[in-house]
Amino acid sequence: RYIACARTMFAEPNLPLHYLNAWVGLSSGVGDRGRIHLKGKAVPLSLWGMPTADSAAGKGDALSTLESSIGGMRRGGFGDVHLGYDTSAQGLNNQLMERQGKVALLLVDEAAPMLQGFKQETSYYNTLKALALKLYDGRASRSVRASTTKDEAGESIDVTFNFWLQTTWDQLTNILDLTDVQSGLVGRFLVAVGDDAKITDESLALRFADEHQVSIGRHPMLESLVKPIRDWSASQGKAVHSINVATKEVGDRFVKARKDVLAIVDAHPLASHLRGVILRVTENFFKAAALLALSEGRTKVEMEDLLLALK
Repeated sequence: RYIACARTMFAEPNLPLHYLNAWVGLSSGVGDRGRIHLKGKAVPLSLWGMPTADSAAGKGDALSTLESSIGGMRRGGFGDVHLGYDTSAQGLNNQLMERQGKVALLLVDEAAPMLQGFKQETSYYNTLKALALKLYDGRASRSVRASTTKDEAGESIDVTFNFWLQTTWDQLTNILDLTDVQSGLVGRFLVAVGDDAKITDESLALRFADEHQVSIGRHPMLESLVKPIRDWSASQGKAVHSINVATKEVGDRFVKARKDVLAIVDAHPLASHLRGVILRVTENFFKAAALLALSEGRTKVEMEDLLLALK
């Protein structure tokens, strides 16, 4: 059902990334509901994911779907699971000690700096890696600190810990080496090698949330996916202005502009890298047009706004 959502939301979803995210999402959503009992220990239902793909190949789309589905499955939303981004080993361990029996997800986009830090003995990332390797087996222990009471020292808890690192394939292969295999780091990850970027008219177009999405904060298909798992109750959010286009011609002009700019780099040796730059830059066309509209008290972007932004 998760994959069906991806197919509905995106014309050509980069499915290797979504298949991996579906497993990590399921573990993050319901992984604290069970254990595998083996002789001598109970193994958590944690899965680690490492999605890789070229720039502008749909990694962001896959991440958005992952976050939305986890947020839908958890009563506390995505924040009930997500541990944050950049953390020290001590900070991570302290936080996990307060999460007895809960599932936790350390989700890192643009993970190359962290992977590089894993290899530097003086980096706090190196200590974090050592802790993560232990957390994979589902145990966290309270460290002895000045603030630790005698009763707390050495206390341990069960934890379902999911680790998710996203980067490009080139960066991954340039950083990891034999030592990462020997340490067991590589073997703990499900690795997805995404397909090449596919640029379509649909992928260049503006996709607006409907009022239902705005009110519930996620796609209706994702809502139907997670509804059997929990009874969802709407939360009160800050009012925002929803920006739309006045006519289809404005949206079509935006797509044409993006295609024209992409055509410039197609024959370039660094086309796969430049594509990501161009797609992100051209998003600013519409952001600028929307700001012009808002500055005049309008919530619909007119052709004049877009032409000024393009200029």
